[in-house]
Amino acid sequence: PRSTLFPYTTLFRSSTDRVSIFSIAFLLDRATKLLALRYFASCVYLNHGISFSLFKNSPWVGLFMSLLGILMLSFLSVRNEKFRRNAGVPLLLAGAIGNLVDRFFYGYVVDWFYVGIHMNLADVWLCLGVLVFIANLQPRSV
Repeated sequence: PRSTLFPYTTLFRSSTDRVSIFSIAFLLDRATKLLALRYFASCVYLNHGISFSLFKNSPWVGLFMSLLGILMLSFLSVRNEKFRRNAGVPLLLAGAIGNLVDRFFYGYVVDWFYVGIHMNLADVWLCLGVLVFIANLQPRSV
């Protein structure tokens, strides 16, 4: 069965595929942030808050919310087969863990491109992960 909105998401059904997607997405996020910090420091925005710099004066809020989201995704993936097989989950985890690593080691998230808001690849993975996750919840056509 294929998703009516995203037929290509059925390609990522095996656990090996999901681990590969997570690994590639996470490593791309880390590499681009390190390159931006080293070679394009003038373009980097140090986001001390969460989305839209909310709670920028309370960095522990972002750290706590990231950790809570990761734990919730992990718990649901272990407990629910349908959730675990959803192709959006590895992208959501890669994005959340990528930004959590920044918050833990730097105290802020490294955002390196601007499209109306400051973003990084982890944010792209989170947005794409939500879209793919929702698309996979849609009824399947045979």
